[in-house]
Amino acid sequence: MRDDARTYCAPLGTAEGTTRSIATADTEVTAEVEDSVIPQAFRAPLPGMAGQSRHPLFENVGQRPVRPRHTRTLLATMFATAILIGLVAGGLGRGFVGATVSPTNGVDANDTRAGAGIAGENRGDVGAIVDAAKLAPILPGATVAPTIVPPTIAPISLTTVQQRIASSEATLHSGQFTTTIDYGNGFSTYSVARFILADGATPFQLALQSTYKAQTGSQTTERIVKGTSISERPAGAQWRTYEAQQESRAEILNLLPAIGSIPETAITREGPTTLRWHDARRGATMTLTVDPETWVPLTLRQVFDTTRQVVSISYQGWNTPITIARP
Repeated sequence: MRDDARTYCAPLGTAEGTTRSIATADTEVTAEVEDSVIPQAFRAPLPGMAGQSRHPLFENVGQRPVRPRHTRTLLATMFATAILIGLVAGGLGRGFVGATVSPTNGVDANDTRAGAGIAGENRGDVGAIVDAAKLAPILPGATVAPTIVPPTIAPISLTTVQQRIASSEATLHSGQFTTTIDYGNGFSTYSVARFILADGATPFQLALQSTYKAQTGSQTTERIVKGTSISERPAGAQWRTYEAQQESRAEILNLLPAIGSIPETAITREGPTTLRWHDARRGATMTLTVDPETWVPLTLRQVFDTTRQVVSISYQGWNTPITIARP
């Protein structure tokens, strides 16, 4: 023990032999730590130190010895730093290398983008190089509603429209028509006609119910036609039957537009489904609406030139099956 150390410890009553014993014990512990922890490469003697002790604590008796607690602190710091580096490297490796991209979150599982995982999925592959582009989140593809383009309908000429309506009239064989005649001054007639046109095997058939309205009241009559046989009666009265000279199918044919007989130059087209013309034979202005898909007449309005009577016809049940019972 050095003289200055003895001088420092003398006032405390510490014996020199005791101090030397503690120093010797610390030196042995330090030597054991060096042998077990410090690698051999770090314990090689420095140049110019040949023949000296490999323990720095005993390099020179005249030098101040290194305190054992400083050595332990240095070793602990080195050990903690090594552990920290290992944890950081291992954690980053497992966190980034083992990351995968879930195919969910709104992306279809069949989408090849969602099924692709990041390289190095094995968590034990610490230190694998991660492609930064693969770490970018795959956002769900934006759902864009398909643009529905309506079919382009080629404009149909007036000639074609007239021909199709005339064809619908020519192929009519049964149905129900509702007719309203406004005479003015509170007088009108409302009638419902159910009919079957003659086709060679079946004679013309008609069931007609008409209600005449006046200022003093109303009256309803019924009529059933089977070929040339006609039965009539006022509502609630007895049937009266008689034979006609010819079929009464003209009653139905007169309700049709008969547009095929009108010159094309006399027809005005108002919108895609409305036609207007003047029928010189009837002496009336005609306004017709049709179905734009089937070209079947829907309504017909006739305004007569002289009487100013208004006839409104609704074509219901065009070519629907009709059954007419005998009276």
